[in-house]
Amino acid sequence: MESAALLYDAIFVDEGQDFEPEEFQLLLSLLKPNEGSEEKNLVIFYDDAQNLYGRQRPNWKQIGIDVGHGDRTKVMKECFRNTREIVETAFNILLATEALPESKVKLKTYADVGHLRQAGLVEEVGSFYKVGFAERRGDYPSVHILSSRMREQEWIATEVERLIKEEKVRPEDILILFHYALVFEDLDRIIRARIGPEYIRDFIQPYGKSGGLRQVHLPRELSHDVHCARSQRLRCTRCLSCGC
Repeated sequence: MESAALLYDAIFVDEGQDFEPEEFQLLLSLLKPNEGSEEKNLVIFYDDAQNLYGRQRPNWKQIGIDVGHGDRTKVMKECFRNTREIVETAFNILLATEALPESKVKLKTYADVGHLRQAGLVEEVGSFYKVGFAERRGDYPSVHILSSRMREQEWIATEVERLIKEEKVRPEDILILFHYALVFEDLDRIIRARIGPEYIRDFIQPYGKSGGLRQVHLPRELSHDVHCARSQRLRCTRCLSCGC
């Protein structure tokens, strides 16, 4: 840097698991050293469970970051995002508790189960993992395994009809997530046929198929934008993966 005035006193990094070592080194070069200690204030929030790119954890010492000194490293031990029931369901799906043994080993490493068990944050009860890092309680999510894509679409249409007609949920408050747009091309037709045009005027689908609507970016776990809907519109978008 040409001038110390261009340097920062501190930098906070979120989603550190997505960064390459060279990027951390670049950030360090943008920081002022503390007077006396000559250390730099780089705060990194890092979550192995959200490592979507499969990157190796950096060698912090080689980068120039001393994480082992004193109490610099803090492990956050409580999930505020979801209830315990949602976290447990997602955690057991992630670990594929019914998968073949060779797959389980890889997934346990990915989810850092050994560290969580050592910290008393998870407990293995039979083939099910009980989590102890989410205090809020609620209902377990409903998981349905259907025999075909057509049965899946029919179930979705039935559930949308129930939400709208029985629970009086507004169509614009319903969001349907799916992985691939191609396999759900007939979903809007199936829902219309079941519910009727008096309840749903239009669908908002991904890839900009409905124009003139403002886009709102989803969290990082979702791969596409979801659109703000006007009244009597049902939203559909693609989903890559959902974190807990």
